[in-house]
Amino acid sequence: MSQADKLKEAFCRCQADFPFSDFVRLLGSLGYEAIKSKGSGGSRRRFVHTKTKHIVTLHDPGKSMGSGMVKEKRQDLIDAGTLVP
Repeated sequence: MSQADKLKEAFCRCQADFPFSDFVRLLGSLGYEAIKSKGSGGSRRRFVHTKTKHIVTLHDPGKSMGSGMVKEKRQDLIDAGTLVP
């Protein structure tokens, strides 16, 4: 099993906090790229899927994402068809 598969499995099973750096790596393995922020930046982070143009937007949670954010983004990725649990 590759590291990307292990990361995907860990994210799909996660019921608590999830490291934000791992989420960014997961998005990269699913085909998302970070979008450069226009203006002053701030804490908003955006990622776009290279083929489907689906955009994932979230506020940078710091070191880890809370369980509510994990559930929300997991469902968002499933609905977009980029994450198959």
